[in-house]
Amino acid sequence: MKSIKSKLNNGKTIRTKLNDENKSIRTKLNDENKSIRTKLNDENKSIRTKLNDENKSIRTKLNDENKSIRTKLNDENKSIRTKLNDENKSIRTKLNDENKSIRTKLNDENKSIRIKLNDENKSIRTKLNDENKSIRTKLNDRKL
Repeated sequence: MKSIKSKLNNGKTIRTKLNDENKSIRTKLNDENKSIRTKLNDENKSIRTKLNDENKSIRTKLNDENKSIRTKLNDENKSIRTKLNDENKSIRTKLNDENKSIRTKLNDENKSIRIKLNDENKSIRTKLNDENKSIRTKLNDRKL
């Protein structure tokens, strides 16, 4: 019996020893894993910081270029608008002058036609009045 008990105790001792070794290995692996994770997190943080700084630099450069391009385009646009406004003003002035000349010519023609028509009308009225006077005179002479 002693030998069975001894074997059982011996098995218990082996199990305890194996459990202790397993616990020690797990602890060691956990510590190594923690160290590796910490190192990787630090490297990752450093890389993210570096990339963020590069990204910020690129964004700043692009914003500056964009601002420069917008300023250039605005200046060109202003120049084009000024040129077009000047051309438009010149065309409007020319058209207004032509329109004024045409109105003056038409007014002069209209005035001449009115004078001619008034003279013709006056002549017709005079003739009609003379005829009317003659007819009245004849009629008056007959009555007498």
